[in-house]
Amino acid sequence: MHPRELLATFLHISDLHLDHRTAAAGMPPGAPLPSPLFYGVIPPLRGYAGHHDIALEHLEEFLEDLRLSDPTPVRLIVTGDVTRNGHASQFNMAGEYLGGRLPPARASMGLEVRDWRDLTIPGNHDHWPGKDNSLGVPACNLNSVLNPTPETVMVPGPGGNPDILFIRVNSDADVPARSPSRFFANGEFTSQLWHLDTILPTPPTDNEIRVLLLHHSPGYVSSKTPAQLSIEPSCRRDLESFIVRHKIRVVMCGHVHEHTVGILPVTWNDQTVEVLEARCGSTTQLDRHPLLWPVLWPFGAPPPDHVNSLLVHRLWKHGTAHEWEVSVHRRTTTGFLTEPDSSIVMPL
Repeated sequence: MHPRELLATFLHISDLHLDHRTAAAGMPPGAPLPSPLFYGVIPPLRGYAGHHDIALEHLEEFLEDLRLSDPTPVRLIVTGDVTRNGHASQFNMAGEYLGGRLPPARASMGLEVRDWRDLTIPGNHDHWPGKDNSLGVPACNLNSVLNPTPETVMVPGPGGNPDILFIRVNSDADVPARSPSRFFANGEFTSQLWHLDTILPTPPTDNEIRVLLLHHSPGYVSSKTPAQLSIEPSCRRDLESFIVRHKIRVVMCGHVHEHTVGILPVTWNDQTVEVLEARCGSTTQLDRHPLLWPVLWPFGAPPPDHVNSLLVHRLWKHGTAHEWEVSVHRRTTTGFLTEPDSSIVMPL
């Protein structure tokens, strides 16, 4: 019996919705936050709520513990919606918190991941015009505040073990600034996939694991009319083709604010492959409705609160075989705790 050897660890977070106006202290001038009744009732507007300061603290504590427990370096992955509405000050705050520490006036907390942009992709809120209206030209050039997309990032495998090729995609790249797709938070990004077709060898080498990073979830299909939070149908077909042809093994995403991890069958041209979809919930978004909800919204009970969550990915070697493991961690009043029986292991 061969013992399992840990080769790599990745902390996967998403939908931070960092907001300079909800920081711990020193709130800059600006319009007040919208009434919370809106973000609870209308799914495309949930991101209006901004981040939760205590969730930032719990995330920092979790990363510190993970660094102590795992013998391998911990890499950070952020699958979009870094900001609340794309304002430049919110991207500045992201750089301070993710890449270093917030100033003392903002409680001096931070993850201190200097290379946080390497495995971070934008989400739909990062395309917003810097105000509480999703329709409009993005306030920032995302290719300057974040690393350009599409892009591939290779993480070498230690000791001759498989390399991990991360494929960074902006799943809002083709969404017009003023369109139903922008308002309903749907994704379009065929141009990104076409560009990747020109730079990605097909098929991958035997010593390579391909991981796709995108904000929108391939496994999520809206049940609403009009569709919300989904990938537009024509783009979904292009994505399915891309996943099959390029032998993607793992997809990491977010956007829906609720986590799910499972095996997703993807079919294209009569060929079906199984990929591990790891959809992270909202990690630091304000996750509780206000006590004044019955006054603000007297027409019935509010929708259930969502729960902050994050995912931990580990690549293992077991004898001559390799396995990809994902575990779910929910935030409680004391921090992020492992959800019982949440781990999924996929042979590679």
